[in-house]
Amino acid sequence: MAKDFLDRLGRTLKEGARVVARESEELARVAKLRLDIAGLAGKRDDLWEQIGKTIYTQYEEGREVPAEVMDLCRRAQEISEKIKAKEAEIAALRAQEEKAPTGQADATEAGGGAEVVGRSAEVAGHCPQCGAPVESDDRFCRHCGAALK
Repeated sequence: MAKDFLDRLGRTLKEGARVVARESEELARVAKLRLDIAGLAGKRDDLWEQIGKTIYTQYEEGREVPAEVMDLCRRAQEISEKIKAKEAEIAALRAQEEKAPTGQADATEAGGGAEVVGRSAEVAGHCPQCGAPVESDDRFCRHCGAALK
């Protein structure tokens, strides 16, 4: 009786192992196919990007582009102009920071002498990531965002 039980248990375990192996193979094949799909989708997205850049270049050069794309090109150009304006702001802020190495701008430059309430103007050290001045109660660098504590 114990031998019959052990034989049935052995067959059950072998069958269970076969089922698990079969399902594992299926999962591995599905995972590989999904990986292949992701790779192909990335290549397709790269081609779409190249198509878009080609059309936008034609637009910038004043060449004719399809009417339905014209509005998209104009919107992209507006966004590019906004990006350039923000990059200029960054350059101006960095230039201002270079003039005031402690990180504190003149009161006239900072907005007419208004002081930030609840903030200490005392520099406690420098960011280990970018070297910008930091205050004692700062938890993150105001320049690069690195964690300080």
